[in-house]
Amino acid sequence: MKRISTILLMMLLVITASAATKKVKVRGSQGLLSVLIETPEVSGKVPMVIMCHGFGGKKEGGIFDVVAAVLRDDAIRGNTFGKMYDLLDPPEYVDLFGGQKLGAQYIKTAFWLPIYETAANYHGAACMIHGTGDRVVPFTYSERYHNMWKDSELHLIDAEDHGFTKNAERAAVKAADFIEAKMK
Repeated sequence: MKRISTILLMMLLVITASAATKKVKVRGSQGLLSVLIETPEVSGKVPMVIMCHGFGGKKEGGIFDVVAAVLRDDAIRGNTFGKMYDLLDPPEYVDLFGGQKLGAQYIKTAFWLPIYETAANYHGAACMIHGTGDRVVPFTYSERYHNMWKDSELHLIDAEDHGFTKNAERAAVKAADFIEAKMK
């Protein structure tokens, strides 16, 4: 596993080695959200875009993570990470875990995000690696993106959870294989 993770990390470093990093602050109802945007310093087409999400400073998921869609759906249901709220009249904030708070403005904004309409405009290669035991973001979200994007791969890993805690090596191998194939 260490070898595969090292290979994946090295490939990511090669991809981002010549990238410019821009730190952006996005104001929300509970303060500022820090965002890092890395863009390659190359001319012409970029062979790949890698998107990961972090919640609480921990990166999870695969090459493309579908967290935005589930967060929107959670806001519509008025239930985020098991915390219930009135989506039509949300409180100032909802206490989540680890002292994190979900602000009313986020809930109101997430409700109207055009997630799938925006994603339909993407026409590049995509690789979704998802555990069938994921209780945070069900694998059906990855299936929906896979059905939407012609040049996509979907790898479902039986009984794996959201953080790939049972067999992270299998997910890392799938990600490394995808990156290697696209870099040829």
